[in-house]
Amino acid sequence: MQQQEHVELRLPAKGEWTKWVETHYAGDGSKDPWGNFYQYDIWPDSFAIISSGPDRVRKTPDDIRDVRIRQWQAKGKGKP
Repeated sequence: MQQQEHVELRLPAKGEWTKWVETHYAGDGSKDPWGNFYQYDIWPDSFAIISSGPDRVRKTPDDIRDVRIRQWQAKGKGKP
């Protein structure tokens, strides 16, 4: 995702997430180890890729979140 933002100067909007994943990942690359599609949240300064974890329910203690600082923010370039 950070490479995506570096090349295109933007990240996909939440509504574009499913299509983006289908375009960039084939097969099981778009699913977590429990067979669910990864979820995506985006904020002005960061984004997160989320797995609902083994219980397959979002916003429970077993969720797995990978939160990253947006590249433009880290490099001080301002908004894309």
